[in-house]
Amino acid sequence: MPKVNSVSNRSSDWAKIDPTKVPNIIVKPPGPKSQQLHARCTKYFKGLSGQVK
Repeated sequence: MPKVNSVSNRSSDWAKIDPTKVPNIIVKPPGPKSQQLHARCTKYFKGLSGQVK
């Protein structure tokens, strides 16, 4: 079983990116409907984690 922290020979490849293609968002970002649902939810549920907010 490989180690989680092992370094591969390709470890420097992550830096070879095309800045014009970053970020590559392939899904439609949440819009006004998502914000409305979230506002309605937080009206009743308090203390949600930062990931939900």
